[in-house]
Amino acid sequence: MADRSDPKDAGNHRIDPGLALRFPSVVRRVVSQHQQLEEFARQVTGSTAAGALPDARTAFTRFCDALGSHIGLEDSTVFPAIRGLSPSLAPDLAQLVGDHEEFRGRLTSLGELLGRGAAEEFGGAFASFLRDFEDHEAREEKVVARANRS
Repeated sequence: MADRSDPKDAGNHRIDPGLALRFPSVVRRVVSQHQQLEEFARQVTGSTAAGALPDARTAFTRFCDALGSHIGLEDSTVFPAIRGLSPSLAPDLAQLVGDHEEFRGRLTSLGELLGRGAAEEFGGAFASFLRDFEDHEAREEKVVARANRS
């Protein structure tokens, strides 16, 4: 028997019948987290540009913590729910989960740059990270919209 909580189990169709009713509130929470992440990213970028590395480190830590929570919510709750509502979206979800793994590694590297005081290098790498994360969010939003239509 498949574990209903396993996000990798694309073949699991025994999802809680109330899932479709709860899904919109989970989506609102994810959208709120996206907005919070954008604000934290602005703080990191602004502090870095101003050369205020202690503030940049604090803001970056806040950003990393928030992103970790966000990714955790998506991987443990949102994506399995989408898989239950729209099993055909499993390949798209697998790609998004793969992005999450890549982002975790990149954040570690970014933290090392910032820890060394390499502000200019960090600023460029963080900007690149944010562009990739924005692309990821756009793809995520399309998947969520497709699941909502199911």
